[in-house]
Amino acid sequence: GRYFERIGATFADADVMAHEMQTAGLAGVHFEPVRYAPLRGPSRGKQLGGVEMRLTDPHALQPLRVALTALTTLRRLYPTQFKIVNKPRFLRTWGSDAVLRGLEAGWSAADIEATWQDDLNAFAQVRARYLLY
Repeated sequence: GRYFERIGATFADADVMAHEMQTAGLAGVHFEPVRYAPLRGPSRGKQLGGVEMRLTDPHALQPLRVALTALTTLRRLYPTQFKIVNKPRFLRTWGSDAVLRGLEAGWSAADIEATWQDDLNAFAQVRARYLLY
């Protein structure tokens, strides 16, 4: 299937979503509108509108940025319908509550990514102590 190649929601307009994702300036991927009914998962059998991703440059692709942009785009376009239903699973997937807090506050993808910078800097300092070369 195309489980990890599609992003959608029951309330999303596929054409609007594709336009927003395509103009977000994400490298390595192209977005096409798609309407589909998943065969498994929590939305099984429901009609979803969204995007299908076509990889254009695997070396330029930033998967976390694509996923985060999709989430923030859905939140921005559909603020009353957008909800994280399974918060514990969402937190396990992202490994931090920064994304959840940012989404709930209506932040942009760039704003949420900025919250990671302190963690990345701290990791780089710890990592540097253990590098041999």
